[in-house]
Amino acid sequence: MNILYESTEQIEAVFPRAKERIEYRGLLCVRSSGATPVTLTLKFVPPYPFCVEVPETHTIKGRSVTEVYAKLVRFFHKFGFEFSL
Repeated sequence: MNILYESTEQIEAVFPRAKERIEYRGLLCVRSSGATPVTLTLKFVPPYPFCVEVPETHTIKGRSVTEVYAKLVRFFHKFGFEFSL
């Protein structure tokens, strides 16, 4: 399995009611084969939010980049955050 593409992503989300922001640094990796060739490994960047506790690390796997980012939006929504660009 060869790595076709790899990049570092800066991902931010906002908690709408408190206007609080969080940030994750992610490593997006696209491999040449496998059941889930696309992975996004997230690592939280402090400061921690006051409103809710979020995981420090999280890995999302999928068949395409679009599927991985759709799962990322659901991950943020689970904690009450909205994905922001």
